[in-house]
Amino acid sequence: MHLLKKFKLNTTLCSIGLLITMFHGKHAWAKVIDKVVARVNNEIILMSDLESTRRGMLAQAPNLKTLTTEELNTKVMDQLINDKLVEQEIEKRGFGPSESDIQASLRSVMQQNGMKNIDELRFALKQEGVVFEEYKQSLAKQQAQGRLMAWLIRPKLKDLSVDNIKKVLEEKKQQQASEKKDNAFELYMLFKARQTSSLKEVQKINSKIKNQNDFIKQAKKHTEGPAPTEGGYLGVVKKTDLKQNILQAAESLEPGQKSSVIEDENGFYLLFLKDKQYVDIEISDAMVEAYKQQEESKLLAKAFERFVIDLRRKANIQKY
Repeated sequence: MHLLKKFKLNTTLCSIGLLITMFHGKHAWAKVIDKVVARVNNEIILMSDLESTRRGMLAQAPNLKTLTTEELNTKVMDQLINDKLVEQEIEKRGFGPSESDIQASLRSVMQQNGMKNIDELRFALKQEGVVFEEYKQSLAKQQAQGRLMAWLIRPKLKDLSVDNIKKVLEEKKQQQASEKKDNAFELYMLFKARQTSSLKEVQKINSKIKNQNDFIKQAKKHTEGPAPTEGGYLGVVKKTDLKQNILQAAESLEPGQKSSVIEDENGFYLLFLKDKQYVDIEISDAMVEAYKQQEESKLLAKAFERFVIDLRRKANIQKY
């Protein structure tokens, strides 16, 4: 759902928490006659929960289709159990949002999408086949989990002060300078938007590229990205300025090589690496914030994993 993807909480700590609820909910297609498939402490999980969650997970991650039925059902059941345990812990610790919190979230969504009132949001959700009350519940879950995640790692955040981060980045900078380790790429990029092109079309363009001159020629003809008249020439770009998927692709190239097609939600990319270089980097506020978010995510992933393991160890879990 596009609107939900655009919504961001006022914390960078909820991303991991979102993974445990994005597939789980009450759906209109649940069977009239249901079956209890598990019990988590004093709450039950129904067969309809298992089936709807399985459909959602397969839709979001098609690679799960490679699993056997038994493996997939085990994965889905573990997801549901973790979800239930975290919901119980949120309730126990009083981290649930108030109605005013939810209304503030709705106003934020409307503002980000240029909507003037709640009726416009209701209409947009209806166009995407989303029930408004279910959408409100999803926002409430995000907020509650964000609070839980913040609580989990708050004791560890003292090491991620601005001063400490600047010190770490300065040490990395000095190391790169002494080793003259490359930290920038001289790049060409060819971009095609998803709305105007398909993967097959971009692969066809890529098949015509054998060298730098070919890339420039094809970029001048086809690119919808930056510098079309220069054949997609980006110049020397610092690694810290590149999106993660572009950075990973560029890292795998040697000077004079082109990439395979890189795909994301925006469209399709082709890269040609002219050179790798070392450039002096000034540590900016944006770099500090990016590093902080990256380290918070790492801390949160580890803390959440340990947290769920501990919850499962203490819980009374029965599968039928």
